[in-house]
Amino acid sequence: MVSHQSYTEALKESAIQQVVADLIKEKQEENNMNKKAQGDSYALKLASLAEMGIVLTYPVLRIRVLPKFQQTQSPMDGKVINVDQITDYVSGLTTVTEESLDVAPAVTIQGRPKGTTHEKKREDAKNVANCIHSISIEYAKEKARMKELNKTAKRAFLVQLIADKKGEFCVSREISSH
Repeated sequence: MVSHQSYTEALKESAIQQVVADLIKEKQEENNMNKKAQGDSYALKLASLAEMGIVLTYPVLRIRVLPKFQQTQSPMDGKVINVDQITDYVSGLTTVTEESLDVAPAVTIQGRPKGTTHEKKREDAKNVANCIHSISIEYAKEKARMKELNKTAKRAFLVQLIADKKGEFCVSREISSH
């Protein structure tokens, strides 16, 4: 004979499975529903479960729904691969429409290649460091030369040196003369 507690646990698990199945069905009909309505649906179902004494949070319920939803989706659902018969060029995945059944346009990837922004930032930081180093060496040489002559450096020498070195090292960042 089944104990009262195990029967209650089975009913609770059955209720959770029903909620998950309903959410998967709603996700499959997602085009007819906006994000707010989906959130309301989760809230409604969580409230119903709470009335039954089942306490689940949104993230926990979502973790139960997403893998099962992904299992129902075929990665190739509604997709066509177009291959040019002459060059064997694969155009990429496109959605099926009446126009795409004839000839689908080639898909181009836009934007910067991955990682180039980080490379550019590293290169810019290196250029700034080299520029500042070069400025300090040149300024120290000029000060030493002027000290031997018992003179001071020309007015605005450092400002002009900074401008020249920024052009030489292609630095656009402001470098202070103070």
